[in-house]
Amino acid sequence: MKHAVGTIFAAVIITVVCTSPCAQAKVLPDTARLIPPETVLLVDVDNFDQLKTQFEKTNLYKFYEDPAMAAFVEAFKTKRREKIQKLDGNDILKAIVDADVLPRGRVAFALVLNKRAIDANEPLALFITQWGENSSKIKEAVDKTVKKAIEDGSHQRSEDYRGVSIKTIIAEGSSRLGYGFSSTLSYCLLMIV
Repeated sequence: MKHAVGTIFAAVIITVVCTSPCAQAKVLPDTARLIPPETVLLVDVDNFDQLKTQFEKTNLYKFYEDPAMAAFVEAFKTKRREKIQKLDGNDILKAIVDADVLPRGRVAFALVLNKRAIDANEPLALFITQWGENSSKIKEAVDKTVKKAIEDGSHQRSEDYRGVSIKTIIAEGSSRLGYGFSSTLSYCLLMIV
């Protein structure tokens, strides 16, 4: 009798565990479908507009907007722009920053430690952004930059990765920069490799 009660109790526990919501497989979000399995860190913001609105309600944002902070904030922005302009081999990143628009929708950042990244002792950084009505402006800025890079001697390689055509720009003696646009997911994918 004791054995039967134990068996029934174990069966009930197993049934509860197997049917609980946390034990069931869920469909991965679109971002997770784009990143490689060697990803060690993923920061995924589902709605950048909502995050921005929530941030604007915080005390930190009020501090940022305080007139007494204006000189400090402007100096920080200037230094950030200067650092971005000095980046070597990241002209696409410069073009996106110079477009002076913010993402609309999903924004994600991932660090990937695949074999190539481990051999180079440098993780691969992956940015996935959804631009909404700003997509054409970003695509135009990136296309213009890529065209100029190819005219200046860079090489371009294309490959398909999970439904997104990834183009890698390779300049002599410089880092490689991969990018792609997914029309079905409305994403811009930027990889610094």
